[in-house]
Amino acid sequence: MMNDEELGLDTFTEQNGNGPSIQIEQDGTSGRKRLPLESQPFTRQRAIVCRGTSCYLTKPPDSEDWSYVAKFSWTSDRRKPEADLLRLARQKGAEGIAELIGHRRMTSLNEMRSGLKFTNPYSFRGLPISTARLGGASHTASVRRRP
Repeated sequence: MMNDEELGLDTFTEQNGNGPSIQIEQDGTSGRKRLPLESQPFTRQRAIVCRGTSCYLTKPPDSEDWSYVAKFSWTSDRRKPEADLLRLARQKGAEGIAELIGHRRMTSLNEMRSGLKFTNPYSFRGLPISTARLGGASHTASVRRRP
């Protein structure tokens, strides 16, 4: 029988009696922090071919301030991670940009596809087969305070 990861189900959040939560690496420290999530995302993409972005409200563990957002998304390995861009914006003094509280790289397409063999490419609707590499994305979670 296949496990949740093999079925493609969410293995990044954990469920307990208080609802879903995630662990993140707190920005600027070496420790991890567990954050509760609201039970349903307040936004998510429903397209098959997309970054798969989902955003949940969250709060620090010892607070009732639900003005934080946990963002889950696939990002290209060819681009700078969003967490790095948020840090750079803060260093440069940019205003109106969300503050990064923590970040966690969870997996990449290359890791998920390791051991799989892709042979005999299929040409969809008569279009030429793309020569783009099959890897190229990472799944991350970022937590930031809304501006």
